[in-house]
Amino acid sequence: MTAGVVDGLETVEVAEQQHAFAARCLGFVAGIGKACPIQEPRQRVVGGNVGQLLGSSLGGLFVAGQIYEFTTFYREGLGFTTSLFSSSFFTLTGFHGVHVSIGIIMLVATIGMIQKEKISGDKAEAVEMVGLYWHFVDIVWIFIFTVIYLIPPA
Repeated sequence: MTAGVVDGLETVEVAEQQHAFAARCLGFVAGIGKACPIQEPRQRVVGGNVGQLLGSSLGGLFVAGQIYEFTTFYREGLGFTTSLFSSSFFTLTGFHGVHVSIGIIMLVATIGMIQKEKISGDKAEAVEMVGLYWHFVDIVWIFIFTVIYLIPPA
C-alpha cells in the first residue's frame, strides 16, 4: 500500500480511503434519500407527516455526517485556509449544511403547524414551498457531490 500527498497532507492507506469514500457515499444517499419521503402537499396536510418526519431525520443524519467529516479533516490538519481546495470544500459543503439545517427546521415547523391545524388542505401552498426548497437543496447537493467527490483533481 502506498501513500501520497494531497494538499500537503499524507493520505491514509487504501483501506482507510475506501472506508472514507463509502462514508461519503452513505452521506450522499442520506442527502438524496431525505427528499424521497416528501409527499404531495395536500396528502401531507390531510394524511399525515410520516414523509416529513423521515425526510427531516435523514437530513439530520446527513448534517451529522457532515459534522463528523469536518472534524475529521480538521484533526488531520485540513483547515479552511490550508489550500484553495480546502477553502472551497468547507465553503460549499458548509453552506449546503446550513441550508439543509434550515430545511429541517422548516419541515419540523410545518409538521407542527399541520398538527395544530394552522394549515388546512386548501392552504397547502406553504407546505409545497417547503417541499420545493427541500428538493432544490437536494439538486444542489448532487452538483456539489459530483464536483468535490467524484471529479478527480486536475
